[in-house]
Amino acid sequence: SPIKYRLQGGPSPNEGRLEVRYRGEWGTVCDDDFGLKEAQVMCNSMGFYGTTTIVKNKYGPGSGPIWLDQVSCYGNETTLDQCNHFTWGEHNCNHTEDVGLKCTLGVPPQKVVTPPQVNDYENTQRELDETQQQLEDIGLFSEQWERKSKAVGEQRRCGQFKNDILDEYSHPEERVVNGSIAKRGHHPWQATIRTRGRGGISSHWCGAVLISSRHLLTAAHCLAGYPKGAYLVRLGDHYANIAESSEVDSFIENWYVHEKFRDATHMNNDIAVVVLKTPVKFNDYIQPVCLPNKGAALEENRKCTISGWGSIKSGVSTPSNILRAAELPILSDEVCKQKHVYGSSLTEGMFCAGYMDESVDACDGDSGGPLICHDEDGETLYGIISWGQHCGYANKPGVYVRVEKYVDWILEKINFSMQRNNKL
Repeated sequence: SPIKYRLQGGPSPNEGRLEVRYRGEWGTVCDDDFGLKEAQVMCNSMGFYGTTTIVKNKYGPGSGPIWLDQVSCYGNETTLDQCNHFTWGEHNCNHTEDVGLKCTLGVPPQKVVTPPQVNDYENTQRELDETQQQLEDIGLFSEQWERKSKAVGEQRRCGQFKNDILDEYSHPEERVVNGSIAKRGHHPWQATIRTRGRGGISSHWCGAVLISSRHLLTAAHCLAGYPKGAYLVRLGDHYANIAESSEVDSFIENWYVHEKFRDATHMNNDIAVVVLKTPVKFNDYIQPVCLPNKGAALEENRKCTISGWGSIKSGVSTPSNILRAAELPILSDEVCKQKHVYGSSLTEGMFCAGYMDESVDACDGDSGGPLICHDEDGETLYGIISWGQHCGYANKPGVYVRVEKYVDWILEKINFSMQRNNKL
């Protein structure tokens, strides 16, 4: 049967909850990333060519299937189903997120109503309280961003992993090119940002690192080029091409790319906060990492660990099938700012780590992943894998985001994301 659309629950035929009939059954459209372009395409297709307004939580929830999610239009389509969207019936929404529209016949009103943001996610107050408590536990809401005092017997619940996890699949612990196979469960904050293809099949795109039950950090350049609906985040993963019971997939609700990304130099301020649509539950394979104190020093030659599913050979873009890790020394700014290394391209928000010979290094696909250093009370995120010239080349060590320079910015974005949810 043909696809049909209608507006229900409103006082007139030109406004109401958007419903679509697919395969003979009426359902709704989720408001994730549903903006003015999508609304205008929809209203135009029903013969309303005037100003369009998106209306939230006014016309009541639908009761049928949620047929469409993550709709993205160019604006020249004649029907909504011509736009990009998830597979019919695939969604991560509930009926409180049904799209509501108010269309006008053809004469725009004198004042155009700016639509509200519609990509905020619905959460219960209990979930918000739990999340805030978790953020407090790892120091994200402490007034001065300091670790909780051991003098009063408190410990930060972050940066912890279990040493006695048994692998579901056996494999030799041999050395591999530019790193070693990571021990399963030893990097529970490691996430993979994956791009979605046809049929919901996804593939590794970039790394990320978990800092709370719904917030991650990654490299800003990892989020360029695709809309939010094209990505998903996987936690608890180890074998990229084997389904594991520890894996948890979550969609991205929002992200905050640093406002001065690529300011002055190409990869400056290469950091972003990613907000998950639903919080994840912590377990042996999913844990948040600790964040450094502001001003925390990175001593030269200190050994820290990088991890990821990136390429194991320079010039090859195929990601690794298994999580790998490597230990690297921190390099001084004086070394990295030499003309034959990176010169003035290295800013105060960056640092180098690795070796000056052709040795261990991060590579394509590792971007956005963590550089972790062991602190007294937990494994701590000091760097985010950002950029470099080639992989494992002499005099070209990896360049990392200096996380301690951005703790205030991270806190600001986390607080903002929580405040938006409290307003729902």
